[in-house]
Amino acid sequence: MMASRIVLREFTVTETCAPDDPGAVRVDLPDGSNYFSRQKLLQTEKLRPDGKPSWTPRHFTVYPIVVKADGTPWDEANAWILSSLEHQYTFTMSTYRTKAEDLQHFRNFIDTREFDYLVFSDAKQSRPTYRYRGFLNVAVQAGGMARTTAARRMSNVINFYRFLINNKLFAPENPPWIETDAFIPLVNSVGFSSTIKTKTTDVGIKNVTSDNPYADTIDDGGKLRSLPRKEQAWILEALGHLGNTEQTLIHLLALTTGARIQTVLTIRKRHIMQQYRDADVQLRCGPGTGIDTKGNKLLTIQIPRWLMNRLRTYVTSERAVNRRMKALGGDIDDQYLFLSERSAPMYEAKERQNQSGERKIRHVKNGQAVRAYMKDYIIKYIRDKYDSQFSYQFHDLRASFGMNLVDDLKLKMDAGEMTYTQVLSYVQARMCHSSPVTTERYLRYRENRALFENAQDQFEIKIEEMVAKMMVGS
Repeated sequence: MMASRIVLREFTVTETCAPDDPGAVRVDLPDGSNYFSRQKLLQTEKLRPDGKPSWTPRHFTVYPIVVKADGTPWDEANAWILSSLEHQYTFTMSTYRTKAEDLQHFRNFIDTREFDYLVFSDAKQSRPTYRYRGFLNVAVQAGGMARTTAARRMSNVINFYRFLINNKLFAPENPPWIETDAFIPLVNSVGFSSTIKTKTTDVGIKNVTSDNPYADTIDDGGKLRSLPRKEQAWILEALGHLGNTEQTLIHLLALTTGARIQTVLTIRKRHIMQQYRDADVQLRCGPGTGIDTKGNKLLTIQIPRWLMNRLRTYVTSERAVNRRMKALGGDIDDQYLFLSERSAPMYEAKERQNQSGERKIRHVKNGQAVRAYMKDYIIKYIRDKYDSQFSYQFHDLRASFGMNLVDDLKLKMDAGEMTYTQVLSYVQARMCHSSPVTTERYLRYRENRALFENAQDQFEIKIEEMVAKMMVGS
């Protein structure tokens, strides 16, 4: 048996109380004894009409639990996960499921080697934190684990031990690590540099990354590949051939606005039905709008009028109405624009992840249906007809939008109609980048690729000439 991570459909945090406390519920135990508990409440950020604080139960859906190999909960691990979550107003449950998964991995590591994770001996390299770090480094070097995964797992284990020590649940005989100050360089939204002070340990794993200006990807919240216009045309042809209305509109939104998958799939009916004055529609996204964004950032995407007209045609179509009628909540203004064939959300908005209602959730929707359709139908169509090695990720559509925009604006820059600064500012606004540094990666992409390919060609020619001379003399 191995340690595992299980997910509870629903979980409510309770606390013990007196029998006569409001909301008290008696809990009977197998040995005949009992106690009383009530839902634990968290003060919200909103006030009641009378100006007093409002309180809400701490209720979660798809909540993770770490279970030891013997089938019992790992109390310390689960206490850490709950403590880091229960006082949060807004959160993403997938983050905490990842924490549970990482502690499950750590638990299996210590169980298979049969040592106590609370014993920190005099020999530094025998201490659990150092042993686990060594194990992760070996896994990375062997190609069995990504460095980013190893760094995250080690970080979560460090934070787990910090929780135990800070809450006096554990006092190690010897230091679990050596801690030093570190200074992290930052660049703000207007390009100014600064540093912040933080703590680092000698058991942490550095996630070393370098910005390769000659890579065929663009670093924009991930390594994104700008698809050549030929490949973009293949995708549109495949969508037209396959005839799935929802998938076509989803792809068009990403390709014409640069929106990420969580933004596209959490647009609601009301966002499409409201009236807009401008030719192109400025759609606000982020906290308070009902539309998810990466990092809960407030931003605006610009939807072409022709596409908005097609979205309005779709939202009033019999196909869309039927899907909404069968969905939880029915055909309401706040219903998701895009629903699956079974009327389920394609992406579960953060604000709804902790509203169970009548649903019995097994897992949170995060765009799996879109990615499966891409793999099973779009990519297959293109591989069969054009390129047997073709592949793409959904967020490559974002990079493609950015490069399409840059290519079109560079024509104006070359004609003297726009300056570099104007192009940079406009692309940054359309891509919703916090920093111009990210935007400049798009502006320099073509130039850097051309320089690399030209240098590579010249080098290969030189090598070929040298080899030819060698062969003549042999």
